[in-house]
Parts: sequence; C-alpha cells; structure tokens
Amino acid sequence: MGKRLLVVLAAVSGLWLAPAAQAAAQAEYKQFVLNNTRIVPLQSKAGRKYELVVVLPSGYAASPGKTYPVLYYLDAYWDTPLLVSTYGNLIYDNRAPEFIMVGLSYPAGTDYDVERRKDYTITATDANSGKADAF
Repeated sequence: MGKRLLVVLAAVSGLWLAPAAQAAAQAEYKQFVLNNTRIVPLQSKAGRKYELVVVLPSGYAASPGKTYPVLYYLDAYWDTPLLVSTYGNLIYDNRAPEFIMVGLSYPAGTDYDVERRKDYTITATDANSGKADAF
C-alpha cells in the first residue's frame, strides 16, 4: 500500500513528467489565495519594517457603514491560514459574529526567528533579544 501511494504522489507531483510536460502542467496551477485578505506594509517609528495581514468579513464591502469587532494576533505569516479556517467554521456554524482579523507579520525574506526574539522577549539573552518594551 505504501509503495502505491508513493507512486501516485510522484505521478501527481509531476516527478515523472518530461520537462516540457512539467512546464505545461505548472502553467495550469492556480495559486492558493485567502479571499478578503490584504497585506499592508508598516514601518515603526524606529524604522523597523512589518506587515499587517488584514482579513475582512465576506460582507464587508456590501456594508460600508457597519462596525465589526477586531481580533489582533501575532505571527500572521504562520497563523493566518489556520485562523481564517477556524473563522470560517465559526461563521458557518453561527457561533461567532463577523469580525475583522489583523495580524502582525514581517516582510518576505526576513529572518522570523531573529525578529520574533527581538520583539517578543522581555529578558535579553543576547544582543538580538529582550526588546519587547520597544515593540
């Protein structure tokens, strides 16, 4: 059973396709996008670069005067897909009101571990940590 699954996965992923066939198959792929999501660049007063990942309710554009509660969270780069999924389930099951999510993240190419140590730690363990007060 395990070998059959490996064969199927290899075939589906295009590992056995000729280069021309791989290029044609990749051209047909769609990118996965989270609907109603925006990335907003942000710079702190200290010059540090961040991104806000803003997720709007599906009815946001149709109701410009409506106000919504807001959920703020960190680690948006990793957690936004999980939170959007959970949010969708809560809305579908009528367990939560529509709300806006705003997550803080870092720009692409940033070393997340280094930046998180600066921003999220209170006590310094090295020169790149313990800057939570400034954050």
